[in-house]
Parts: sequence; C-alpha cells; structure tokens
Amino acid sequence: RSVDAAERVLRVDIAVRAAAATLVEGPAQIAVVRAGTDGSIELTLTAGASLPAPWLGDGSRWTLSGSIPVELLADAARSVGAPCVALTQLGADDEGGDVLVDLEALGLLAIGGPPEDADAVVRGVAATLASSVFAELANLIGVGVDPAAFLGHRHAHHVDTVDEAVELATALVGTTAATVQSTFVLRARHTSGEAWEPAVVLTGATAAIDVTDELARTAARRRGGFALVVAGPVDGAPWSLRCGRSAWTLEPLGLEIVPVGLSVAEVVALDDLVRHAGAPLEPVVDGDPVDVLTWSDDVVDRGQDPSHDGDGHDEPVSGGRASAEDAAYRDPDWSLMVRLLGPVGVVDGRGAAVPFGRSKTLELVTWLALHREHSTRQGARTALWELDVRDATFANVVSEARRSMARHVAPPEGAEWLGRTLTEVLPLHDAVVTDADLVRARVEHARTLPPDLAIDTLRPAVELIVDAPFAGTGYLWPDPEGLTSNLVLLATGAATDLAGHCLSMGDVDGVFWATGQGLKVLPGHEELIGLRMRAHARAGDLSGVRLEWQSYERVLDADRWGDGEPAEKLVILRKQLLST
Repeated sequence: RSVDAAERVLRVDIAVRAAAATLVEGPAQIAVVRAGTDGSIELTLTAGASLPAPWLGDGSRWTLSGSIPVELLADAARSVGAPCVALTQLGADDEGGDVLVDLEALGLLAIGGPPEDADAVVRGVAATLASSVFAELANLIGVGVDPAAFLGHRHAHHVDTVDEAVELATALVGTTAATVQSTFVLRARHTSGEAWEPAVVLTGATAAIDVTDELARTAARRRGGFALVVAGPVDGAPWSLRCGRSAWTLEPLGLEIVPVGLSVAEVVALDDLVRHAGAPLEPVVDGDPVDVLTWSDDVVDRGQDPSHDGDGHDEPVSGGRASAEDAAYRDPDWSLMVRLLGPVGVVDGRGAAVPFGRSKTLELVTWLALHREHSTRQGARTALWELDVRDATFANVVSEARRSMARHVAPPEGAEWLGRTLTEVLPLHDAVVTDADLVRARVEHARTLPPDLAIDTLRPAVELIVDAPFAGTGYLWPDPEGLTSNLVLLATGAATDLAGHCLSMGDVDGVFWATGQGLKVLPGHEELIGLRMRAHARAGDLSGVRLEWQSYERVLDADRWGDGEPAEKLVILRKQLLST
C-alpha cells in the first residue's frame, strides 16, 4: 500500500514518541528518521539501544513495518512528550521516502558542495523547519540566509554575524544549557512541564567562514538545546551532507538522498503564499476587486511607543512613575509591571505593553505575580483551566510567557523572567512586580508622613488606578481567593488617604482628582463621596454638595444588589454641610 504525506507525518510522530518512551532510560537519541511510502519507519540512533516489539533491529538501527498499525504504539507514545522539536525533513531517499533529521541530536550539520547549492539546501532546511509541525516552539536564527526562507515563523530571528547568532542562541536557550540531562529526555519526561525549546542557527555560505573550530566542537557535542547548520564544509563535523558526482550523501551513514533545495525566488514565493493564506478574500464587484481599506504605514505599525527604542534592552526602572519632587520615597527597582488595577497587562518602564499571542499567557503571568509564595505548575494549571490541560499546551503557554517578556525587556544576565526548574516551582523574577505592590508600599510608607510629604508619596500610587481590578477579563480564580476585593480595598484606601491629606491642605482640586480615581474602582464609595461633599463645602459651593448627593443617589438606584438606602453617616453629613 501507499501512504500519503499526512499519514506518514502521523506515523513519524507516534513512532518517535513510542521509541522515546524506552530511550529515556539510556544515552541514545533519535538522529535520523526515514519514513517510507509504504508507511514503514526506520530510526537511526546516536548510540546502541534496545527497542521492544513491534520494532525490529539491533544496535542503532530499528525498523517499524508499514503493516504495523500505530494503535499498537499508542500507549507508549501517550506516556511521553514530543522529544524532537528540531526534527525536520532533509530530503528524500532513492525510493521516494522522506528522510528527516533531528538537528539537536546531530548537533552540527555541514552542507558540503558548491556555495550556491549549499545555500539552496540551507534555505530548504530553514523552510521545512519553519513549516514543521514539530518545530513550532523552536528558535530559528539565520545568518546570511534569506529571511523569506523562515516563512514568517514566529520565533525566527535574523542577525548579521555568527557571533551575534551564538550570543542570541545562548540568551534564548537560557538555563537549559546548564541541565545535565539532554533536552530529548527532558521533553519526553515532561520535566517541569517545560517545552525546553532549542535554538537552531542556520548559516549561509557567505558566513560559513566565520564558524570557528571551537564553535564547531561545541555544537557537535551539545546533543540538545543548540544546533548548527552550515552551508559549507566544516573540519571534524560529525554529520555532513556532501555533494558527489551523481548524488548527495548523508555521512556518516553513507545514505544517498535528494535534498530539499530552494532558490531565493522559490522561498519568496512560499513566504508570500504563507503570509497571505489567512488573509480575507477581496470582495469583487462586476469582476473587479474592491479596495475596501487602504492601510497606511502608520496604521500597520500602530501600537509602537515612539519613546521605546525597540532594542529589548530596557534598564530596570528606579522609582517607576514617581514624580521628581518625591524625595521621601522611591519605588523599588523593577523592569516589568503587571497591571491589575484596571485592564490587565504587562508593561515596561515606559508603559509599553508586552505583546502576548495567547490570552492564557497573560493570565499565567498575572496568576504567578499574585502567588509568589506558592507558584507551582499544578496550582497554575488548576486555576487557569477548568478541565485538565494537555502538558504540551501548558508548556507552550509557559514558553510564550518567558519568550515574550524576554523579547520586550532583556532579563538580567544569567537569569530569566520565568525561571526554569526541575521541580513543580515556577518562579517569577523579582524584577517583575505588580501595580498593587507599588501602591501598597507607598500607602504603608505614607502612614507616618506629614500631609505634604504624604501627598507626594501617594499621588504616584493613585495614578496607577485605572479601573476596577481585572477589568475586561473573565478570570475565574481572583474572586474565590478574595483577590478582587482586596485590590478594591487597596485602591479605594489609597485614594481616600490622598484625598484626606489634600483636604487638610486646602487642595480642593486634589480631593476631586483623588476621589475620582477611587470611584473608578468602586462607584458610590461612602468615604470618597463624603470627601467630595466636604471639598465642595470647603470651596463654599453648596450646590456642588447637592449635585454630589444626587449623583450618589443615582448610583444607589442603579445598584440592583443594594436596598437603595443612603448611608446614615452621609445623610448626617449632608444635613450638616447644607445647614452651615
């Protein structure tokens, strides 16, 4: 029988996982996968191992017959995570079967041949890797490779030199480089619920000369986390694809293949196809397309803070939004702030928001920021998902959170905003704070200050109040934990303290501003309404007192959960103010 491409990919995925369930107990990793047109799967391992039936073979070569249904491997495959993120098609064998390689297991792959042919193969590797269902989380870094070859992959990067590529790869891999176990084993065992995403550097022929012997040796012995593909010969490369007189040969296997080679024009066409695949169809009137909307450059590039230099290396903010006059108190240094008092978001010191692709990613960061003492993976999964979530889904969310924050603001050297651990703990870096943390610290500090200094201390805190806590979200976990009500009390308390100090200093405008901030969070708050009425009376505006009372009554009427009766202390205050 002949198996189509979609079924071959399915069989490869299940076969690789099933084999990994056994291989995690030893040093061997999957290096090469051959998927025959008849459904057969052949694995070449980096070391000798023993695989159970229905696998046939010995040592480092094992075969699964095309007649074996994948259902027989399902139990074993289901028990492990996808171990080979950098698995990609290199070409086809002489029988038309697919030849795939795990670039992480290879470590270093040198493409030997004429420069233009080697570049075509590297472009092919980049395109197949970027479009691979296995490599969605892989970080792809190109040096001297046409950017179009990465087909708009969301984790693709382009740099000018090999040194820059290695530096970027080191930063992206982060603490994964320090793990003792291979990423193959870490992923297969779902270790810590992480994706353990690798960095793959692809180097064109023009930059191949800059690949040093030391870098080649490092890549060759890594066996996980980092891989290097070079369009040119490299001395001592353990794996190479060489162009011979009649065929390309994958060494050291001596396997003749037809590699996937793409010209610049072909990758540009593919990139254009991928980018427009999800675009809406153009409306047509009388056979002619209609230009519904013309996007200007400033609209396409909307959302970029003009003050943000975009280099991703913002320094920690000392003092946050504190005014220049605030000599009594300075906020602790922070680099990223989770906004809770209003629409939820993560912003840098300039106020630019970190872009997250998934809403769950932002929710995860928010949950972690509020549960530092018990920030476990199981706790996050239980809080964020009503039903049990797949390990791969959770790992993807964690990886996106780590990557998105690091892209926006570079973490301190040797650290990550969302730490990698081999335990249940999922720690958020101390330089990631919440607006509530800053407000709470200023309120506590202002308690012992005289009114003028208290005002200077509290104003930056009250400025952080935008709306009700978690505005616009549907998070299910804050209310049962009392977090929402605590944040409401914090915000209204800060506004009340500031308004009270302003009233004592005769700053009527300050009273109205501070109480207005607090009423954004809790309309009809009695203390805030009372302060506004007193401010009107202090200014000699009794009609303002009446208008404030009428506004308060409208809020009571609109509250379907209340009894519609005004607070007794406000009734008494109104009589006192209007009788003077």
